[in-house]
Amino acid sequence: ESGNESELKQIAIKALKENGADQDEIDVFECWIEDMNKPAEIAELLGKNVKAIYNITKRLERKMPKLQTQIIKFV
Repeated sequence: ESGNESELKQIAIKALKENGADQDEIDVFECWIEDMNKPAEIAELLGKNVKAIYNITKRLERKMPKLQTQIIKFV
């Protein structure tokens, strides 16, 4: 992970927190960053059921447009 990727990841997580993301949403987002996109894989890693991951994903997707706007300012 390069310095820029790490910095961008920290900016994204900070922006998520500022937009009210909970720890579950941040955990799923970090899985996405690590190129882990399958809900079953994420559920197993985080010790949650797949339905919970789908719900977390829906909440996270609603925050994405605002997050993208904030990240663009830093890129």
